[in-house]
Amino acid sequence: MRYAVIKTGGKQYRVSVGETMMVEKLPGEVGGKIELGQVLMIKDGDQVYYGDPWVESGLVTAKIVEQDRAKKIIVFKHKRRKDYRKKQGHRQYFTRLKIENISLGSPILEKTGEKMVSMPGPEGLGAIPTEEQTVLPFKLEMMESVGTGLPPEGPTENMLSGEVIENGS
Repeated sequence: MRYAVIKTGGKQYRVSVGETMMVEKLPGEVGGKIELGQVLMIKDGDQVYYGDPWVESGLVTAKIVEQDRAKKIIVFKHKRRKDYRKKQGHRQYFTRLKIENISLGSPILEKTGEKMVSMPGPEGLGAIPTEEQTVLPFKLEMMESVGTGLPPEGPTENMLSGEVIENGS
């Protein structure tokens, strides 16, 4: 049996294919598909894949079944002996999803014309860039202008008094 542990809306859920679940409101229309990239763990038979924090290239694809609001809850506040009472109601928005696929690689999306909405996954949440991406040309110029951080060789001039100081190199 294949299942995954995903994170959405600040909560963690254990999901398997074909399961219907209720999560905090997600963008998208009823009938559309959504990709959940924050996969913490995938279990496939005897193999378990753990993420640090996310499983690399782990992806859960789901279909949006319903966009609605939950039943009303009553919020009642009062202060004793102060004649203060406040009664409010609250209905939380939610999205009902049906899990269609749990994969370890990027799935090949069929061109069915359905609108796909991607939630941020490992790439969108501060992924570590490669060396080629980290050194930008303007940063390289700044690093060269700053130098090595060692004192310069040869005599230097004191900026306050104007006297020449010999470095003991």
